Amino acid sequence: MRIAIVTAMWQRPDVFRIFAINTLKLIADTDGHCFNMFCVGSEGERSKALAQEYGFNYIEHDNEPLWKKWNAVTAQARTWSPDYVLMMGSDDIMDAVLLNRYNNAMRQRIDFIGCLDWYFYHMPTRKAIHWHGYKDKERRGKTVGAGRMLSRNLLNKLDWQPWQQPMGGEGMDGTMMRRLKGIQYTRTGIRMGSGCGLDIKTGTNITPFNLWPNSRYIAAEHLLRRFEGI
Repeated sequence: MRIAIVTAMWQRPDVFRIFAINTLKLIADTDGHCFNMFCVGSEGERSKALAQEYGFNYIEHDNEPLWKKWNAVTAQARTWSPDYVLMMGSDDIMDAVLLNRYNNAMRQRIDFIGCLDWYFYHMPTRKAIHWHGYKDKERRGKTVGAGRMLSRNLLNKLDWQPWQQPMGGEGMDGTMMRRLKGIQYTRTGIRMGSGCGLDIKTGTNITPFNLWPNSRYIAAEHLLRRFEGI
């Protein structure tokens, strides 16, 4: 499979370096796929140089509105003709064990693949959380935004613009799901099992570090031994 990894950068160069190092490790540890990496930044030569240092294809776009920024990098990935696009915030990392759990769904050409649970690590306090997924009636069984993988078939239906202008207090995840309403596609959600997807919190994230419903603190060492540079 040809897998494009897309991300968006804004400030926090130290966190981006952790993301980039572990994305390269993910690629090196994963067999059977061809990867390419795409990054959109908003700080001119500074963000361009950082992205290109790690081999990302780089484009520049205003940081706001954020949904347009993400659409821009997804459209750029289209030029490479990937079979799937993996969407990762520049503070999100995953290991090859988790990505391999996507393989069966990719072989079946499932259009929308995502995770039902996720890990979070707060660098200032060195605390870690395992969030077990949504429990409320409206969102039970829905995937976390990080690590979503969309097929070329589905992205073609969206004209490679999977996000739209938010309504009310809607976040990026919500705009994508609203964009998908009325479109026919196959989907699946997976549990990480022995794999690991991790959101790195520094105090300046869009979503703050909290013990959300259906989550618990865990030993951070369980996560840190899987990744580099944290």
